[in-house]
Amino acid sequence: MQDGEFGLGKSKTYDLLHTLANDFDNIQVVAISGRNEKMKRSFEYLVEKEHRKDSIKVIDYTTKIPELMSISDLVITKPGRTYYF
Repeated sequence: MQDGEFGLGKSKTYDLLHTLANDFDNIQVVAISGRNEKMKRSFEYLVEKEHRKDSIKVIDYTTKIPELMSISDLVITKPGRTYYF
């Protein structure tokens, strides 16, 4: 397995982002692909296809997870990861 494939799996993660892009007009999303370049490209393709560049930001590996979580209203993440604040 590669980064981003634990828990939900690649296709389920993509499907979830697709649902967020299609079913919710009034939200902002930060989709983090980690070090998985293939996932990043698929996220970017989806954002382009759905014309959501203004509301969905795709980023790769970051050390800013605690900061991103603290400004979020909802966090969807893979299991097995614990963050302490």
